[in-house]
Amino acid sequence: MKKIIYLLLLIILFILLLPPASGLQLNNNINSQLKYDFTLVDNHLNNSVDTIPLDGCVLLLIKDGQVIYEKAFGNYSLNTVVPIASATKWVSAILLMDLVDDGLLSLDDKVSDWISYYNDLPDKKDITVRQLFSHTSGLPNRALWLNFQWPGWDLERCAKEISKLKMEEPPGTMFRYGGISMQLAGRIVELAANDTWIHLYEERISGPLGITTLIWDEKYPDTKNPRIAGGITAISVYDYSKLLQMMLNDGLYNGVRIIKPETVQQMLSDQTFGVPVAKSPYTRYNDHPHLGYGIGVWVDSKNIDDEVVEMSSTGAWGFHPWIDFNRNMTGVFLVDSRLSVIYDMEVELRILIREIVGENKAPEIPEAPNGPTNCNVNTVYTYSAVTLDPEGDMISYVFDWGDGTNSGWTEFVTSQTPVSLSHTWLKTGTYSIRVKTRDAYGTEGRWSDPLPINMPKNRFADSYVWLRYFLSVFRKMFII
Repeated sequence: MKKIIYLLLLIILFILLLPPASGLQLNNNINSQLKYDFTLVDNHLNNSVDTIPLDGCVLLLIKDGQVIYEKAFGNYSLNTVVPIASATKWVSAILLMDLVDDGLLSLDDKVSDWISYYNDLPDKKDITVRQLFSHTSGLPNRALWLNFQWPGWDLERCAKEISKLKMEEPPGTMFRYGGISMQLAGRIVELAANDTWIHLYEERISGPLGITTLIWDEKYPDTKNPRIAGGITAISVYDYSKLLQMMLNDGLYNGVRIIKPETVQQMLSDQTFGVPVAKSPYTRYNDHPHLGYGIGVWVDSKNIDDEVVEMSSTGAWGFHPWIDFNRNMTGVFLVDSRLSVIYDMEVELRILIREIVGENKAPEIPEAPNGPTNCNVNTVYTYSAVTLDPEGDMISYVFDWGDGTNSGWTEFVTSQTPVSLSHTWLKTGTYSIRVKTRDAYGTEGRWSDPLPINMPKNRFADSYVWLRYFLSVFRKMFII
């Protein structure tokens, strides 16, 4: 009888020591999961599945190397895999930086350094690898052949097709989000390492990290034309988390060095250098002020010292990975929907998680902005807001003007100091102004209630606009 009990104890001990089915090697301490009350997160995700509706979703949170939350909802399991669209960009950036780390190429290398026929293209020959992976190359943002997996289509042919495209603007002058530029960078990676993109990724990244669920386009592993900026058609939350944990740990994962700490820092810092935004997917949501873009990853939040504290790489179908440096935490939200449908839900999810894993509290929600409500077009109006930070931290504000634009973040001011900003509307209609804040550590709060304003039609102003248009056309008729 004693032998049976002893054998059972050994079996139980063996099972407890087994790693999770995903292969994610972490200190999955049950006490760390009990430390936080995630009831609000559970309710939020259950409600989202029911009301949006969603087929399912998965959320994995890892803090200080420990899993603090892992749960599947709806018809999904913890090991569900989905296509991740533009969340691929962050994954691709890691391979690029691995080659930079090894001295095989530099972010400041020019396209013409690697592809000789680009020397004959004055508008493109000076594009750098850095610009290709930070959407500042001046190239158009998309082309149908990015998706081609037919015989004869590979990254070399893509590079040739890109050479024929008309530039949108000179390199390094505008931020234009897209995928074409990264396809060209992918070809440079292949030339620098003398191997295919897929084999390089398996050898340098997936293999060392133990990533097993990743599939790159439908021809994988024989993909010849991988979509560098959006082609991963399957990956689990556990495998993506390995990439995030590696970056959070300065390039080290389970004792394996993937890239050097200084290379990680370069990758995760803004590489756009403040150029104007020509095209951004966040323009439609108008509550994601542009703070910059690293190598394949968005800058979500900065602190008062202008240091990046949160970064993410969201895909068009809603897959949402992020790193929170303030909390030493990574998160992966897995879903297969449309970002336009679930964007607000994901924003609220991030806010709830910040509040629960609350080393730092966000400023209180401001009241609706104060200012005129009956207005006229082409006239400057001023609005103010004020709120309190519960810990007395300095506060920055951003106003959403309701017309597809926002103010951008203000300078930081002391808690309870009113802030006033001005705006001019160009079209008649009804608009809703709202405001939100972040503290000195980069922690954002929620939007205020909206202030509705009315911009009625002005017959004189409208007639004046038409008169100016008529006169301009009339003058052109007589130009010699």
